Amino acid sequence: MRIFGAFASCWMLLSVCLYLIGCKEPALPVASGMVIAKGQVLLDGKKLDPGQISFVVQEEKPLPNTAPVDYLAAVNQGEYQVEIPPGKYRVEIRQFGRAAKGDSDTPGAPAQLLPKKYNEKSEFTAQVTQAGPNQFNFELISDAK
Repeated sequence: MRIFGAFASCWMLLSVCLYLIGCKEPALPVASGMVIAKGQVLLDGKKLDPGQISFVVQEEKPLPNTAPVDYLAAVNQGEYQVEIPPGKYRVEIRQFGRAAKGDSDTPGAPAQLLPKKYNEKSEFTAQVTQAGPNQFNFELISDAK
């Protein structure tokens, strides 16, 4: 009788565990229709830290007469990761800091430390796909004009 009771208890515990495992919905890593784009940003061969990366939509604007949509991510120790829908993007990279005296129009305002070639006038692009791997690495040179 004790063996049957132990067997029944084990069977009950196993049934509950299997039920809980089978009833859980899998955790989705990103929102529906979105994917993860990630990579590394190097400045003069060293990891950019800190910084900001923007993926600016190149295909269509959401509404007429609106600014392009962009997706931002922080760059920490040269690494970034952003949740983004598949599509074609222009990539802008920024790093802010204090301007040298006379280098900023607004005293005390953060200054853009990277050349415009990497942000306002960037020619970097990324084609983000549903299939991935969506790994985009960027190597910057500080004296680029």
